[in-house]
Amino acid sequence: MTILGGDFSTNKLAVVCEGWDTTWVKAIMLPPKASMPQKTYAAYQGMSEFLGTVNLTADRHAFIEAPIVAGARNLQTTIKQAMVSGGAQTALIEWGFTVHLVPPASWKKEIIGKGNARKEQVGPVIQQVWRSVFEIASGDQDILDAASCCLYGISMVRRSERPDALGLA
Repeated sequence: MTILGGDFSTNKLAVVCEGWDTTWVKAIMLPPKASMPQKTYAAYQGMSEFLGTVNLTADRHAFIEAPIVAGARNLQTTIKQAMVSGGAQTALIEWGFTVHLVPPASWKKEIIGKGNARKEQVGPVIQQVWRSVFEIASGDQDILDAASCCLYGISMVRRSERPDALGLA
């Protein structure tokens, strides 16, 4: 099974991918002065190129932090994030992933223990449970968030494989 966690912004796709016996960590930088359609296409291209380097399994899931609206002033930023996310999600679907959008409060509750956890609370948890990714992240908060989304995905997939989680026990 391949589980990918992602935290996408208008400037970067932060990706942590767990599969077989290897973990891949990547910050895919988007062109800073490009138009939004160009950034959306760059997100599609960058994600597709990254996936071409990963040893993918047959069962593929991507858990992506959902863009959030933080008030009317930030609506344009949310729209831009959604456009970039859509480009990356298109590549994921093309590569056979089932894409799950995860509200930040959901992965924070599962991984950190509090749905309203602050950004500075993420690093210490990743350092404790996934030291290799923490070291590769070198303090990059987006990579740490992508790692949290990946861990959330691993937890959700494992939970769905238990008979009691499916209501069969």
